[in-house]
Amino acid sequence: MRKVGDAGDCSLQILCISLATWKGTEALYCLRRMWTIFLLAFLATAIAQDTYLVVVPSDVRPGVPLSISVNILQSHGNVNVKADLVDKRTKNHVATTHGTFSQNVPGTLTIQVPDSLGPGSYSLAVHGTHGLKFTNETDLNYQSKSVSIFIQTDKAMYKPGQTVNFRAFAIYPNMSTYTGAMDIEIYDPNTNKIKQILGARDSTGVITNFLEVDTQPVLGDWKIKVMAHGKSTEKTFTIAHYVLPKFEVTVELPAFALSADDNLMGTVRAKYTYGKPVEGTVTLRAKNEYWYRPWNYHGDEPMIEQTLTLTNGEAKFTLSGLSTLNKYLSERYIIVEANVTESLTKITLSGNSKIQFHQHAEKMEFLASNPNTFKPGLPYTAYIRVTRQDGSPITGTKQSVVLHNTITAQLPTPSTTPQYYWGPRTTNYKLDDQTFTLPDTGVVAVQVQIPENATSVSLRAEYGSVSSYKSLQKSYSPSDSYIQLFLRSTTLRAGSVANFEVQSTEGVQQLTYQILSRGSIVHAGSVDGNNQQSFTFSVPLTDKMAPNARIVTYYVRTDGEVVTDSISFNVAGVFQNQVALSFDKTKAQPGENVNVRVTADPMSTVNLLAVDQSVLLLKSGNDITQEEVIDELKTYDTIHHHDNGPIFFGGGGIMPLGRKKRMIWWPYPTYYGGSDASQIFANAGVKVMTDALVFKHVEQHPLIYPDMAFAGGAMAPMAPMPAMAMTNGMAPNPAPSSQLKEVGRVRSVFPETWLWTNASIGYFQHLLYTCNN
Repeated sequence: MRKVGDAGDCSLQILCISLATWKGTEALYCLRRMWTIFLLAFLATAIAQDTYLVVVPSDVRPGVPLSISVNILQSHGNVNVKADLVDKRTKNHVATTHGTFSQNVPGTLTIQVPDSLGPGSYSLAVHGTHGLKFTNETDLNYQSKSVSIFIQTDKAMYKPGQTVNFRAFAIYPNMSTYTGAMDIEIYDPNTNKIKQILGARDSTGVITNFLEVDTQPVLGDWKIKVMAHGKSTEKTFTIAHYVLPKFEVTVELPAFALSADDNLMGTVRAKYTYGKPVEGTVTLRAKNEYWYRPWNYHGDEPMIEQTLTLTNGEAKFTLSGLSTLNKYLSERYIIVEANVTESLTKITLSGNSKIQFHQHAEKMEFLASNPNTFKPGLPYTAYIRVTRQDGSPITGTKQSVVLHNTITAQLPTPSTTPQYYWGPRTTNYKLDDQTFTLPDTGVVAVQVQIPENATSVSLRAEYGSVSSYKSLQKSYSPSDSYIQLFLRSTTLRAGSVANFEVQSTEGVQQLTYQILSRGSIVHAGSVDGNNQQSFTFSVPLTDKMAPNARIVTYYVRTDGEVVTDSISFNVAGVFQNQVALSFDKTKAQPGENVNVRVTADPMSTVNLLAVDQSVLLLKSGNDITQEEVIDELKTYDTIHHHDNGPIFFGGGGIMPLGRKKRMIWWPYPTYYGGSDASQIFANAGVKVMTDALVFKHVEQHPLIYPDMAFAGGAMAPMAPMPAMAMTNGMAPNPAPSSQLKEVGRVRSVFPETWLWTNASIGYFQHLLYTCNN
């Protein structure tokens, strides 16, 4: 038990002497208020023992091991730690683990959560014996999802009488294959169950099956539903009568336009599925995407029309008088439709495109992943993105990004404060403006050295005529002690090393860290800070840390306060099995065989799909991509990941529209921050059990009447940490952004699915398969 020293007693005496000069109920009220705040701080300090700290992910899932980080801060010898997963309703211990730990040597425990764990309320209870006795418990969030199910069809659209080939498999968060039973159901558009397969199993984990479509089926979108391990996934495919077009029509428009423009230029292109240009005429029409007839307007919908002639498969055009479509085009869309009539057959096919109008050619934003809090006395890092309106990088002559910083600081409260109002006074002042060169990526990393007296910060960034704003609030600590973690590595891949730098407002003796990925603690360790305020350390990266890892660091002050920080970063290298695919020729004549060579780890199972090129133009969604798997793995995390969009590397050009995230790794860390240590842990998706002080700030509010209740900044030990707003890893995510390979126009006189086969690699790491052309 720590005692209040002479300095604290002296402060109380000074406080009482100051209040003695006041008279009446005002002095009594303020004395009572100050004494309550002091007592809360005293009790928090007295209770904290600073002997242990346990960190655990906030979610528990059936069949997914629950990892626990244990750090013994003070003990009389080795400590036996037992951890129990408890069903709060029945008080039964669902699973148990134990281990032995030494002082200042962090380690981990792993609870093997049973597959049968059902929905309910669960907690983690920890007990220490021998060298240190303690007991603590915290609630966990139950998440039912513990496997990801994937479904593949050979196409996305079928004709009546064709065969629907499909595969299904499931994986755990650690990428191991689920080999249990699967139930498969197929429904028509009227929700009639057409086929059912119960208890399907395969030693490889991949279930392959098919559906023979009737010659007169219900047309429309059908559904394959796969259920495994208590979860289900669906995939739709379409059955329709279709005659695949001989050629494709595209309308090429600029990526965007300005509302001040009155002309719009573009190109219409038409080519056959085998690549040859189409000759014919074009009827072009431009109109508003959405148009509502005004009550006093009795004419036709405004349109601009032109007739063009294709030359070598293309026709350039200029549309004039855009203001006749809409006088207020800013942030609105115009659709341009092209109907192409082939000269020989007189077949007419159409294509269209739309374009959005903006007031400025550039746009600027503070990324959503930037923290909303700062730590006084330490640098604040934020990322500003400046691009053209379509998200592509700004090329040619560039302007500079200018950052204006306004600091709000608190002033001492004078003794002459009016009796009916008590609250802090503040003052504003500006820091020197900062100027940054815009890189090719369009993302500027800005760093602001925050003064120690700052209570809030306002950032305003400017690039030419566009600007962006961000407001920041202070992170609180009773001792004004903070640490800030920086990632100093740029290219992170499994098998490499991540380098970190730590900056703090005081010397750090020992820094403890945990690395989380896919909802589990995959690594824990400690670093000797040598009582320095700035030092570096490295962590080896493994495939278990991909696709995204989060490092949570903390140290414990001599007075028992826990000081913490956390950042997240992407790690490439999810797939351990490196697969290569090649053909023995790039061109083949009809009837000529083509050899397909697949290289992978020994005993790998290979599932091949090859379709006619024309099938890649009609409809998307049939295939499984690496990006889809990566996105699925991120859903197991205990936090929600911000989508910062694409990054354009020098010389790489713009990514195609609709594929913004595909295979583009966000190269910058995400700083979570928080208003206090308690929220920083919560924002990192972990629960903490400790008898040290994990500060939780309570905002003080001005008092209007002396008899009103007040809120003070109480300090309380963390046992257990309350549930925070962001601890649920299954918070609603944005709609899946995976843009899968497009599936397209099919020529009925040729087989559309060329290759659909399953095979094993064997011990020789390669497979040679001959495809009959």
